[in-house]
Amino acid sequence: MKKVKSLLTYTVFSVLVLPILVALGGALLPSVASAAEWSTPTFGGSGGTRSYNLDCGRESVMVGLMYKSGSWLDEIGVICRKVNDRTGSLGEEFTKGPVGGVGGSPRISKCVPGGVIGSLLDAQWGNFLNHVVLGCYEWDASRKRPGRIQKVAPSINIQVLVKAGSKCGLLCNFSGRFVCPSGKAAKALRGKYGGYIDSTRFVCDAWDQ
Repeated sequence: MKKVKSLLTYTVFSVLVLPILVALGGALLPSVASAAEWSTPTFGGSGGTRSYNLDCGRESVMVGLMYKSGSWLDEIGVICRKVNDRTGSLGEEFTKGPVGGVGGSPRISKCVPGGVIGSLLDAQWGNFLNHVVLGCYEWDASRKRPGRIQKVAPSINIQVLVKAGSKCGLLCNFSGRFVCPSGKAAKALRGKYGGYIDSTRFVCDAWDQ
């Protein structure tokens, strides 16, 4: 009878408790999906003769962009900052890239000190990339992750803006808004280029990946 009772207890546990654990699995068990990098679809034209991967790398996060533009985006690179693995504070600044063509006027756009990029607010393109807007967030050093949206006034958010000298207007395609998943910050831009920046996708990951 003891063996029967034990089997019955196990059966009741399996029927009543295991479905609850499955339903709550995301909160109780590590998620394979949450450990992987996250990215938007690729935005831009179908051309480009070379691929680029502007990745801040491990223990670093993206804080801005450097670029050249004329009628389209000619060149692009990312500005990154190291994350102190003990304190979580943002450290030295460095760059990856730029890549692209030879034209355009050089510019830099980045979050104010203490901010990191955590969203793609808009991308516009025709045959080439024309316009990119990224959102800045206060860096939460204690949790090593983006926190609140970075602002200069209650109704004015800090943004990283990259744009060409002329707009493609009604000929533009629009990306829509994408926010990095919880715990992840912007880490990379990847796409194709030739004489211009043809396309890009926005990549997020944990600070130490």
